[in-house]
Amino acid sequence: MNSYNLFLSILPGIVICLYIYFKDKHEKEPFSLLAINFLFGIIPVVFIIKIYSFTDPIFNFSSTNFLISLISCIIGIGLIEEFCKFIFVRFITYYFKDFNEPMDGVVYCVMVSMGFATVENIIHVANSGGDGEAVAMVRMFSAVPAHAICAIIMGYYIGIQKFKKKKGIAVKGLIWASIFHGLYDAFLFSNSVSEELATFLMIILFIVSFEICLRIIEKHLDDSPFKPKYKKNPKHL
Repeated sequence: MNSYNLFLSILPGIVICLYIYFKDKHEKEPFSLLAINFLFGIIPVVFIIKIYSFTDPIFNFSSTNFLISLISCIIGIGLIEEFCKFIFVRFITYYFKDFNEPMDGVVYCVMVSMGFATVENIIHVANSGGDGEAVAMVRMFSAVPAHAICAIIMGYYIGIQKFKKKKGIAVKGLIWASIFHGLYDAFLFSNSVSEELATFLMIILFIVSFEICLRIIEKHLDDSPFKPKYKKNPKHL
């Protein structure tokens, strides 16, 4: 892999991390902890490659029956990858003192997810032969943002569980993230729909999911205990 393709592989993950960092406007997280979570995301890649060697023969991702393909992708790809990211935030970062507002669930999940997505990107681009640049460009606007959407959904529920004391609701985030991930992959792999229809449906999925993610972020920002409480001036009422 040449340095330009490596740059293209790394760029989208870093851009998304910076976007989420600046979105977290009430109480920034320390760079050291953000970096640790990014590195957490790299660790699962090695294990997932091993897991797939056992699970891939069980599932039919490219079935001509879309339902079979969808279920295979949700369980055989989405759940495996999202769970491996979920455990770091839910069982490690969750207990750090800097995890002190609902939005932090989103921030840390995105950091872990971008660590994962960046390494995955590098692997795919490195293994693409002479098509490295094209693969990197396509994934910049598809796979990497998809990982970020899953992370925002998952982080939203982790934040709710910690600060609204809704026991077990973080698992709901894992499930929804796995479903989105599986749906994305089913459009990509299934042989039951044409490439044109799959592309159209994927675009719709991204538009709807992106709007949901923006609302999720704004809701957590609004619920932050660090949000300034402005007093109304009677003269301006």
